[in-house]
Amino acid sequence: MKILAIPIYLLFVALFFIITYYAIHREKKAWNNGICPICGHKLDCCFGCDYTQSGDGWECDNCGYTACVTYRKLVYRK
Repeated sequence: MKILAIPIYLLFVALFFIITYYAIHREKKAWNNGICPICGHKLDCCFGCDYTQSGDGWECDNCGYTACVTYRKLVYRK
């Protein structure tokens, strides 16, 4: 039983990191460096998302595209 406990533990740790990486990747794709992927205009911060990490909502004034960003290192406000 002890022999199987270590590989299962490592599997859960690896799964945690894979899911975290995937979530950050999806937010970066939605954020797109602050440029709307549909029309190419700049995204403006307009609302707060109701996430557990209190993200910011970004919206394109031209086409209405929205992106909620919870990963704080993505956004640098001026």
